[in-house]
Amino acid sequence: MLLQVNNIMKSYPAADNRSALIILNNVSLAVDTGDSIAIVGPSGSGKSTLLNIIGALDKPTSGQVLLNDRDLSGLNQDQLAEVRNREIGFIFQQHHLLPQCTLLENVLVPVLAQKRPDLNAARARALQLIAQVGLEERLHHRPGQLSGGECQRVAVVRALLNRPKLLLADEPTGSLDHQSSLNLVQLLNALQQNEQLALIMVTHSRELAEKMACIYHLQDGHLHREK
Repeated sequence: MLLQVNNIMKSYPAADNRSALIILNNVSLAVDTGDSIAIVGPSGSGKSTLLNIIGALDKPTSGQVLLNDRDLSGLNQDQLAEVRNREIGFIFQQHHLLPQCTLLENVLVPVLAQKRPDLNAARARALQLIAQVGLEERLHHRPGQLSGGECQRVAVVRALLNRPKLLLADEPTGSLDHQSSLNLVQLLNALQQNEQLALIMVTHSRELAEKMACIYHLQDGHLHREK
């Protein structure tokens, strides 16, 4: 199993001696290579919190996240940074591209964090992915010269550069129009199959969630499988 989320709890202490605010309550999830999963639920239900815990950007109050049979809670900050760089790809609602850098330079940012990057191999990989998403004519454009949908495609390529086995997408279409949203999710599905990775997407859109093989609903701290 690629990813195992076991009995995750996430709570925050409340003021004035009130009961703690429970965001995630005994959440468990198993994800294998090739799975595509949507997590839906009301605003504020903890979807992004769960994704951040899975992606080692946040820590649970209790419970366990295993990635490739390694307990993430047992890793130090340097090891977690390595996991985030090499084993997990992230796509957020905002593309977070560097405005002063070209499309190609933005895609190559993840290799700059490595101690001994193989820049030639990384560039070849970047060019291959950029061609797959149809942006080979935009290599030297900066984000300000690209559409919102194009910027998100760049963010997808950047997330895939280091060949992660797990791709996490947090409302990746939130800033896009309807057609661009459909196009992006179609692209994510195609790349997920081509790259043989697991995809977990948080979305508020039922239409987009239906494009995934499995749908989970998060509400009142509990995660339930719908499809």
